Amino acid sequence: MDPVTTTCPECEGRRFHDDVLKHRVGGRSIVDVLGMTAVRAAGLFEDPVLLRKLRTLDAVGLTYLTLGQPLSSLSGGERQRIKLATQLHRTSSVYVLDEPTTGLHLADTGALVDLLDRLVDAGSTVICVEHNLDVVKRADWVIDLGPDGGKGGGALVFEGTPAGLLAHPTSVTGRYLRRDPGGITDSSVAKRGSGKAREGPSHTSPPGHMTLCNRPLPGAGLALSLTPL
Repeated sequence: MDPVTTTCPECEGRRFHDDVLKHRVGGRSIVDVLGMTAVRAAGLFEDPVLLRKLRTLDAVGLTYLTLGQPLSSLSGGERQRIKLATQLHRTSSVYVLDEPTTGLHLADTGALVDLLDRLVDAGSTVICVEHNLDVVKRADWVIDLGPDGGKGGGALVFEGTPAGLLAHPTSVTGRYLRRDPGGITDSSVAKRGSGKAREGPSHTSPPGHMTLCNRPLPGAGLALSLTPL
């Protein structure tokens, strides 16, 4: 049920007292700044720490959000990407993401996958539950569950590289990949910074790894597989 909201007669919905609003940066009040996107706000400030934080929102494909946008208005995928924006400087971590492409325009999906590559390049392990085929193609290791949703799912259909999934005879995901196999080759599996293709989750792999747990149809059971670090 949607909440009932009213506009405050004192601040007229601006949420700040007049003694706060009188302070300006570049002629803009805090209300003006909170109404900006990260890209616009980056052109207003010069502080390097603040600029780095604003640019991370751009890096996770959230340039369309305003700085003051309520969290309650964001999708689950958008919240995950905001969390990722605070983690870009960290290394050797494990990230478990549930459909991070949710709410993203198709043009921004590539930017998100590039971000996941950056996390892996830094030595982190990324585990995704995703339907998006562009994410499937870029994973190091795919766990395909199915064959259907609900009671018809939960079985391990395939485990291996995207190239192996492409050739799988019964996987629904593999069937859709064959319609647009661009970018999938035997040697394209996460060459990334090391220059070596990863052959699957093992202790001899480079420290970073991206594993995809795929649900081929909406409603299929959720399963996660941790990649050894």
